[in-house]
Amino acid sequence: MKIHSYNWTGRKPKNIEHNGKYWTFCSSGASPLYLENVVRALALPSGETLQFRYEHKIMSREFSKLFKDNAIDDWKSEAVGSLVYLSYLDNRDTSKPPEIYPVREAMIMATTKLGTSYIITLQLRRFINWSVKNPDQKHIDLRQLIKEKSHTQLPDWKPESQLDENGNYIGYWTAETEPLPEENLEDFSPETSKHVLAFESCVNAVSNGTDFKNGGYIFCNVLGIEDITTGNRLKGDVLIAGRSYQISVYHYLGNDSTHNPIDKFYLELDSENEDLYFVSSNKILIEARYDIVNIIFRIKEDAKDAQMGLNFRIKKKDGVDDAYIVRGRLHHKIRSNYFRRLVFSFIIGGGLFGTQIVTLIATNKYSFWIFLISGLLSWIAGLGAAFQFRTKM
Repeated sequence: MKIHSYNWTGRKPKNIEHNGKYWTFCSSGASPLYLENVVRALALPSGETLQFRYEHKIMSREFSKLFKDNAIDDWKSEAVGSLVYLSYLDNRDTSKPPEIYPVREAMIMATTKLGTSYIITLQLRRFINWSVKNPDQKHIDLRQLIKEKSHTQLPDWKPESQLDENGNYIGYWTAETEPLPEENLEDFSPETSKHVLAFESCVNAVSNGTDFKNGGYIFCNVLGIEDITTGNRLKGDVLIAGRSYQISVYHYLGNDSTHNPIDKFYLELDSENEDLYFVSSNKILIEARYDIVNIIFRIKEDAKDAQMGLNFRIKKKDGVDDAYIVRGRLHHKIRSNYFRRLVFSFIIGGGLFGTQIVTLIATNKYSFWIFLISGLLSWIAGLGAAFQFRTKM
């Protein structure tokens, strides 16, 4: 099994082959950032990357031994090529056993170990589908299934008699596992959005967890980008200078049968690249529990070849401050339209040169050198018109 990884750090793309290993990665509600990992894993399209971070004491020995000391973005680690199931760990309520909710499949692309910290770069792949039923027409309980398939002790509470100052849990946040059934995995599909059912099933599942059940988190999924110029869905990660695009984001608040007003969430997009500007508003108030938000942006006509990030975030008004629900980054490349503008320069120059030729022939004042100089000056004028001053919008 091979997947293609496009460049997210300025390096050449790599083809990573699955090494046959599977792991469960847990992210708990111990901090807002850990919960954001779960929401971000559901929000980003396949092919995008994110990072999970662990400290040594919650890493299984089987996994930690695959790392090399002080190896930054190590592409040769034995962990690279492993498939993992990114999961929400509901362990905030000590009165009940921890529950693990797998939500997204990902592949390890690089690893870093610095001191006692482990950082894993992951490329997102398929969604976990919680709506699949067994032959008895009952939904498969993936919380139980992920425990049954694990080769390593997953997080659990210690017996009260064993509690000490080092914490009250046993088990590890990174556990080797058997693969989940293929029927529980759904490809990301920007053309048909078929994956949205799996996305919603994940949201509905984790919304039963302690950290999400209060409705304080709204989930989203970036459906894709449409090239308005051609009317086609963007394939790959290249944006063309001089074209307009529409990004579609689906937001969803799970497991709520009431019609109470939702908290004030809003979606915001921006980019650090000045060659991208927004045609529509880049900050949209979310007023419904489920809806599609469309935001239009354009790449400037004279944009240069460059790497570009399109940043999106959902915030919630929390008193006078904003609380982040999710922050994500879509990695793209801008491709200039220099070739097209060069062709335009010849067309414009040719028109100017043609006018001068007619005039010279009519006055019978022409020679080879006059033709040559006139043609060169006409082309220079065409270049000036096609590659005019740098636009601000």
